Amino acid sequence: MVGASLMFVSKASESFEVLIVGRLLFGLFCGLAMSLNPLYIQEVSPTELRGAFATLNQVSFATGILLGMVVGLDTVLGTERYWALMFSLSLIPALLQYLILPFCPESPRYLLITRGQEEQAEAALRRLRGNSDKVLNELKEMKEEAARTQSGVTVRQFLMKRSYRQPIILVLIINLGSQLSGFNAIINYSTKMFSKAGFREAKYLTLGVGAVNVTFTVVAFFLVERAGAGGCS
Repeated sequence: MVGASLMFVSKASESFEVLIVGRLLFGLFCGLAMSLNPLYIQEVSPTELRGAFATLNQVSFATGILLGMVVGLDTVLGTERYWALMFSLSLIPALLQYLILPFCPESPRYLLITRGQEEQAEAALRRLRGNSDKVLNELKEMKEEAARTQSGVTVRQFLMKRSYRQPIILVLIINLGSQLSGFNAIINYSTKMFSKAGFREAKYLTLGVGAVNVTFTVVAFFLVERAGAGGCS
């Protein structure tokens, strides 16, 4: 909220530095949210739907990118007059997140496995799942996992332990492959790329990139459902 506010007032204050500080704060938030949101979603999701819920987060992310492209058109708010207003729109989801956060239950897995608070974990599970037998079964599975989990692992131990090596390599390869594919460059500079290639309506082709991104993220959602959470988590 602070970052969006600073970006909005940067035009009125005619300060490029204020805009940079706002973007810095906004970038820090985005980095945290992109890492913590999927983690929280997976920890509160039912085991059989964990992959689908994680993919649904990515669907929302891709949809947000597409909406940003639409708002950034020079026929909407992407103009010299309205660009500050465009940045201020970030206040809406930020405020909604701030207001909804108190209603989000703590992660049962965090409460039980990390904090050792069994009663609080059961209460959070019942809030998420209702009063069903699934709560007791899931609580039992988490207890078994807690018994096998090594507590207090340092960063050095995490990186050096042999059993963690393969998962770390897989995560690095998948994420590096995603970033090095050039996707971010296409999202940020596709309009200029299409213009250089000789297309007259380059901005609308950029919207096509965003639409394709959303479409195949939705396709991935249904593929995860078909494959099952066990094969994709």
